[in-house]
Amino acid sequence: MLALQVCVAGAGRRQGREPVERTGEPRHCQGCALVDWVAKTPAGAKVGAGVNLFEFSADRKIARVVGFVAQLTSA
Repeated sequence: MLALQVCVAGAGRRQGREPVERTGEPRHCQGCALVDWVAKTPAGAKVGAGVNLFEFSADRKIARVVGFVAQLTSA
């Protein structure tokens, strides 16, 4: 789970202007994890939200990440 936490924490630096932060706890089962996220402006206004699916390899490393955008708004 440490690799997952590092990946999620670093996502905000690669997504664009608005930082992305994890919301809630990761949900994991059978080699996959779902992680909810939200993007906010520096003023704190929510401009996007979604969920990322992390798939783990047999050696417990992140093998694939798929992001789903649930909501986009303009700030």
